[in-house]
Amino acid sequence: MLYLTGLNYKSAPIELREKLSIPKSDLAAVIKDFMRLKEINECVAVSTCNRFELYALINRKNAADKIKSFIAKYFNLKSSEIKDFFYEYYDEASAEHLFRVTASLDSMVIGESQILSQIRNAYREAADNQATNYTLNKLFHQAIKLGKAVRTKTEIGKKTVSISAIAVKIAEEKMGRLDNLKVLLAGAGETAELAMQYLVSRGSPAITVVNRTFERALALAEKNGASAAEFDELYERIADADIIISSTDSPNYIIEFDHFKKAMSKRKNKPILLIDIAVPRDIDPKIASIKNAHLINIDELNDSICNNMAVRKSEAAKAEKMIHDEMKEFTAWYKGRSIRPFVEKFRSHIKKIVENEIDKFIKKAPILSEENFTRINSLKEALINKITSSPITKAKNCNGSHEIHSCVKNFECLFNLNGESCDVCEKKKKKRD
Repeated sequence: MLYLTGLNYKSAPIELREKLSIPKSDLAAVIKDFMRLKEINECVAVSTCNRFELYALINRKNAADKIKSFIAKYFNLKSSEIKDFFYEYYDEASAEHLFRVTASLDSMVIGESQILSQIRNAYREAADNQATNYTLNKLFHQAIKLGKAVRTKTEIGKKTVSISAIAVKIAEEKMGRLDNLKVLLAGAGETAELAMQYLVSRGSPAITVVNRTFERALALAEKNGASAAEFDELYERIADADIIISSTDSPNYIIEFDHFKKAMSKRKNKPILLIDIAVPRDIDPKIASIKNAHLINIDELNDSICNNMAVRKSEAAKAEKMIHDEMKEFTAWYKGRSIRPFVEKFRSHIKKIVENEIDKFIKKAPILSEENFTRINSLKEALINKITSSPITKAKNCNGSHEIHSCVKNFECLFNLNGESCDVCEKKKKKRD
């Protein structure tokens, strides 16, 4: 059974989301810990600034409560703290949710580009740690393929407004033209790089990048004509900045209340705007109480984001149609996956019969040319496909697991695939006995 549980920016506040945030460096260990649960056969954990989700193949429906309890305990929370914020889906509904995520329709910013690479990285981490198999491999391959198709076949990402772009837009709204202001960019990852691009495009010449790894800060700065500073210079730079945009992946606040307050005393009441687009948050929320310090976090960007959604509604409708078509394909595969062992066994059985009979014919025939051998091999494949096609299609088209099971058992009985009798033969046998 396919199962999904999680929370996102729509279901839970940042205060809770940040508690379930998984640093990239810890993702492999988290996956291994989840795979130790006997209720989970396969799993992929997705952790971004706006969501935590666990996709899993589970043994039975009542495993869900154990998994949610494990998640709460794993992140040092009580089950009661998360139960009202977590959503859960089963089977095809889980797949549809993932398709909406990779198509960027479930993002805070519809059409944003980062989610696809984040899903791809989450899947790759799980696959590299042997946490995925037949079902989740199929699901994530199809979801990632869909995400790519949505971006190439619709305009949903053309005029997209990312979180980084919204942050820069708000900076302009609050502080005016950027060309006379000093901007401090904390972080050097993908979000920071996007923010840098928007800052440069809006005419901001005075940008300083700080990051725990100075080399990364320097690389981002040099690429965009900005400057870089060592991380231990952070509060010195704060004393001189007009705007701070922070997007590190630190598990703790990098801008703390007491140190910031001391830095503010050097500013002589000069206002400063802080925009925190990190999850977990980079900036202590108590800083908002300090005079002339204006703090905005990621959830407070929502109003600005909503104003930009109308532009992409028609493109979102195209993406919805693509998801609908993809769901048809996935549903057909998902319902038929239980007959996979039968398909493999049946094809193998028929292949053996066909090959044996044709080999007998070849032995009695005169010497054959290489061309005729090739034709005979093609004939083998054609015969196997012709014989197996109808039974496999009928089995796949059965409705419900019980009907599929009965259908497969009938075919196995007819072709003596495993020595077991179907229900009809069993009844006849009992009558004879």
